[in-house]
Amino acid sequence: MAPSDPDKNKPEGLPDLLKAYEDMSFLNSREARPLRILAEYMEPEARFKEYNIADTIVFLDRHAPKAEKTPRST
Repeated sequence: MAPSDPDKNKPEGLPDLLKAYEDMSFLNSREARPLRILAEYMEPEARFKEYNIADTIVFLDRHAPKAEKTPRST
């Protein structure tokens, strides 16, 4: 038995529905923010596995110029 065509059973008049992972308006929405955050962890992990990277070192620099309390006159 061949798999059924999902569009064959769709009632007429309904718009074509995208899978959530193909729907860019959903993926860019506030509701999908947790998915975007998760992707920011998963994508580098997949790249590390691809290149056989087991360990990393992260350097943090907290130096930032202090904002002036009064603007400089020019």
